[in-house]
Amino acid sequence: MTQIRQTIRGFVVLLIIFTLCTASAFAGSSDTTFFGDMRFRHESDFDQVTLKGVNKSDRHRERVRLRFGAIHELSPEFTLGVRIVSGNPDDPNSPHQNIGNAFHSFELSFDRFFVNYHPDSLPGLSLTGGKFAHPFQKNPVYGDLVWDVDVQPEGAFIAYTATDLGPLKNINLILGDYLVKENNTNDMTAFVAQVSVLLSLGQHLKTNIAVGYYNYDDFSKGGATTLCDNGGDLTTGGGNATTGVGPTKCGNNTLNASSFASDFEIINPYIALLYDGSAYPMVLSVEYINNTGANIPQDSGWMVGVAVGSTRQKGNWRLYYVRAVVEQDAVLTLTSQDDFLFQTNHDSHRLGVQYRVMNDVVVHPYVAISELESGGTSDSQWRARLDVDIAIN
Repeated sequence: MTQIRQTIRGFVVLLIIFTLCTASAFAGSSDTTFFGDMRFRHESDFDQVTLKGVNKSDRHRERVRLRFGAIHELSPEFTLGVRIVSGNPDDPNSPHQNIGNAFHSFELSFDRFFVNYHPDSLPGLSLTGGKFAHPFQKNPVYGDLVWDVDVQPEGAFIAYTATDLGPLKNINLILGDYLVKENNTNDMTAFVAQVSVLLSLGQHLKTNIAVGYYNYDDFSKGGATTLCDNGGDLTTGGGNATTGVGPTKCGNNTLNASSFASDFEIINPYIALLYDGSAYPMVLSVEYINNTGANIPQDSGWMVGVAVGSTRQKGNWRLYYVRAVVEQDAVLTLTSQDDFLFQTNHDSHRLGVQYRVMNDVVVHPYVAISELESGGTSDSQWRARLDVDIAIN
C-alpha cells in the first residue's frame, strides 16, 4: 500500500510539472482555461463541551488549501475539466491541510475529472459525467447545510436551463445519478433532482426559489465505507447479543455500529430575496430540510440568513449572519458541511464579514457558535469556532 501511494504521489507531481511547463503554450489558445486559488486559514476551536464523558480542550491550528485545474474545449459541443486539490483524499468534506506535521509533505489528489456535452441543436441542455462539482443552485447566504461545496460527486447528471421568459429570468432543471459505493453485486447510488427559478419582482428586486431532492439507496450496500465516514447520524447494532450483529471495523478502530438507523430521502427547498437597488446589495434567505426516510422524530432542519454588501471589487465588503437548527437525521453527514463544530444535531449561529483587500485577495473572519440540539450531559453545552481566511484567487 505504501508503494502504491508513493507511485500515485509521484505521478501527481509529474503531472503538475508537466501542466506548469505547458501552460504557457496553451495560454495563447482560447480552447484551454487554467484556474486556481489558495487559502490560508487560522482556526480556533473552543470545545467547551463534554461528549461521551470526554472533556475536549481548545485547539488552535493553521491550515492551507490549494486548488488548481483546467477547462479544455475539445469542440463547440464537448468540454473536459480536471482539478487537483490539497488535503486528505479520504476526507471529501475538507481540502484543507494542517500545518505542523514534522515537516511531512502535503497530499494532492484529483477531485474533478469530467466531460460535459452541450449540443448546439438543443440550446440550454447539457450532460455531464465523471467526477464534478455538485450542480445544484445553492442558498446565496450559506449553501452547505445539506451538501458541502467541497464534496465532488461521481456519476452523471443532465441539466436544462431556459432563460428570458418574461418576469421569469430563468428556470433550471437538474436530474442526476451518483455512484456512492461500487460493489461486486449491488452498487449503492443516489438519485438527485432540483428545480430552481429566478423571478423578477421589480427593477431591483428578485427572488430565487429552489427545491432539491436526494434519495439514497439502502446503506447496507455502502458497508463500512459509509458508516466509517459518519459524522453524527444515528446508528444501530454493534455486537448486540440479541441481534447477533457485530461492530464495524474502521481501519485500526472499531465502530460500535452496524447500520444507520434511518434511510435518507431528503427534500430541501429554499427561497431567497435579492435587492440590488443600493450601494449595498442585500439578500434574505430561508431554507428547510426534511428527511422523509428518517426512522426517528429528529428528521428536519431549517436556516435563516441575511447578507449585506458584496466583494466584487477592491475595497468592497460583505457582512452576513446565519441561524441554523439541524436535527440528528435531517442530513447525511457523508456530504454535509464541516464549517460548524457539528455536522448534524446542532443549533448554531454564524456571523462573518468578507473584505476584498486587493483585486485577488479576500479576508474572511467568521465565528460560529453551536450547541447540541439533543443529547449530551446538559442543555447548556456549547462549542465555538473562530476562523480567519485569507483567500487568493
